[in-house]
Amino acid sequence: MMIQLSETVFIEIIFKNLLNIILIFIPMLTESLNIRKNISLKPYNTFGIDVKAKYFCEIRSEIHLKNILSFHEFSSYNKLIIGGGSNILLTKDFNGLVIKISIPGIEILHEDEENVLVKAGAGVI
Repeated sequence: MMIQLSETVFIEIIFKNLLNIILIFIPMLTESLNIRKNISLKPYNTFGIDVKAKYFCEIRSEIHLKNILSFHEFSSYNKLIIGGGSNILLTKDFNGLVIKISIPGIEILHEDEENVLVKAGAGVI
């Protein structure tokens, strides 16, 4: 059995679904990237070395990472991407953009008797 929808009803259904999708993604799109200037990196490295970044941004989603990397204003700057700061030794101020990845979340993608496939955000551990 096939149901015929009028063009108006069809457009109304599409509009409602599109509106629901937009409402889900608005918080991710509107959350500020909060790019700061002349920031001490002491709290962001385990050696506690007090060097400064010309620009600093903490990323909490993949969308934010794509956005910051596509900003024309920062295209000519050197970029340093950090996580927890335990595998870097900072020896001088960084004249560029430091991007701290703090993407949360752990998700089990697949699990069977022998294996578990897990997806973890870059800021989890």
